[in-house]
Amino acid sequence: MPIGTKKAMFRNTLIIGALLLCMTGFSGASGIEAMSADTSQYGDTFIADQDGYFTKTTSTIAPSVSRKGEIIHIIGAGETISEIAALYGLKSQTILWENDVNPLRIRGGEKLLIPPFDGVGYTVKKGDTVAKIATTYKVPATDILSKNNVTTIKIGEKIYVPNAKPIVNASPRNIAGRSTSVRTPLANNNVGPAVGKILIYPTMGSITQGYKSSHHAIDIANSNKPPIWAAADGTVIKASSGTWAGGYGNHVIIDHGNGVKTLYGHLEYLDVNVGDHVKQGQVIGKMGRTGRVRGVTGIHLHFEVIENGVKKLPSLFW
Repeated sequence: MPIGTKKAMFRNTLIIGALLLCMTGFSGASGIEAMSADTSQYGDTFIADQDGYFTKTTSTIAPSVSRKGEIIHIIGAGETISEIAALYGLKSQTILWENDVNPLRIRGGEKLLIPPFDGVGYTVKKGDTVAKIATTYKVPATDILSKNNVTTIKIGEKIYVPNAKPIVNASPRNIAGRSTSVRTPLANNNVGPAVGKILIYPTMGSITQGYKSSHHAIDIANSNKPPIWAAADGTVIKASSGTWAGGYGNHVIIDHGNGVKTLYGHLEYLDVNVGDHVKQGQVIGKMGRTGRVRGVTGIHLHFEVIENGVKKLPSLFW
């Protein structure tokens, strides 16, 4: 075969090969589109990554304000709550309130409900009006209607209250998404500590989980939701209400001096504020199940004693 003919054949082979590569590329794109279509039930902004997880594609995210309803996000490998919140233009707390999750324990493949905007979810009950809900959460009624794109509300319908926070005492749900009760007078405890000890038992109930390497505290459970008492005189240095707070939920920390502090977690509500000086046995709140709680031990007090920054066995102090 003449050399010129061989060169021509070689050139043509290269051209045909390049064309085949282009066609394969277009085919791959179609495959990605088909993959996205298969996830339409989660919204058209999710695709499967190489590990098999569905992940958000940042190029197609609509701003949070343009959405009129909640959507499902399937957590991608290595994603954090703050990253997911930023993805949708939301605050991290909004997502935590809606899903009742521990931000340190989320895993790839789990589903999160993503609200359309910052605020709290609310299911309309009999007797509710927009004005009543607005008054409860201290937001304009017009904001509730416009943000939810509705003119009226219906019983059983879920809406979102914009820029609101969970209301532990007045709302139908607290930070753990469970029902709360009306406040009733709770009795102080006048019993003093044992000889040579500084603390009293902080509530009424049975210990359901003790102090161990993975749990530097004790859990005291009582389904009757008794009062929580200050274990000793001191000053309230933290009074957290309506927050996840790392799983503690509504909780109080009291500084008793001499390097000793006590922490009271999962309260249904608080009766003290930061800066309050409390007496031993004074009611500081009511036992509850806010924050990260599970199963039958849900209603309990998580009680910690911290001495010079170290969590100690509480029974050493009473």
